[in-house]
Amino acid sequence: MNELDPVPSSSAPELAALQQQVQSLQKLLQATLAVLLVTSGCFMVFLWRQQRTLSQQAQDAEAKRIAKAFDTEVIPFVNRFVPSLQAYAKTHPDLNPILDKYNLRQPAQGQAATGALPASATSTKPAAPTIPKK
Repeated sequence: MNELDPVPSSSAPELAALQQQVQSLQKLLQATLAVLLVTSGCFMVFLWRQQRTLSQQAQDAEAKRIAKAFDTEVIPFVNRFVPSLQAYAKTHPDLNPILDKYNLRQPAQGQAATGALPASATSTKPAAPTIPKK
């Protein structure tokens, strides 16, 4: 039988059955694709929330690490450095304007400190000098 030959009339019920099967397969494929789309969307939302949660936890851990490093390394260094800087300024008065600028100058003997904090404002940790913004 040639491909160009018309379909015999006896195969018409078979053709209708095949068309029905193709249509049901198309509907099944469309339903499967829709379920796949919804499932992948839900999975993407899940991954996004996981990434956001882990990112927040990493930031919290990093902030704690930085704060701990500041408390254990920077504050002791500053507490050692500032008195040595003040002692150096006693022999080199040209450093005094810089110490005045950052409020690090030691009051002279017999003078009360002008910027003393009230007793309620003091803490157990020594405060590091603040660095002004440029």
